[in-house]
Amino acid sequence: MTTEDLLETLAGIARDMPDPSPEMRWCLFGSALRNPVGAADFDLAIVCRADRARAVREHLAPWCLVWPLHLTILTPEEDAALGFTEGQAARQFYPVG
Repeated sequence: MTTEDLLETLAGIARDMPDPSPEMRWCLFGSALRNPVGAADFDLAIVCRADRARAVREHLAPWCLVWPLHLTILTPEEDAALGFTEGQAARQFYPVG
């Protein structure tokens, strides 16, 4: 699996999210960006309103049984204050802009 294959698969999962909020952003960071085949897990940063965090976790729960997903869920304000996605060199895969 290439990085592009992984990103496309993850984008499909994100697209299936019921009732996504407009500011929701899905990003991949960590070792899976460099080598998805050898990665121990897939680090996802999902930036969304606080009231959507539970829905994100529920949406991804079945996928966590299949893949080693490591979730970091932040509000847009938290991401801005921490500079998390930028500092982790996270690659946004949904929405594609």
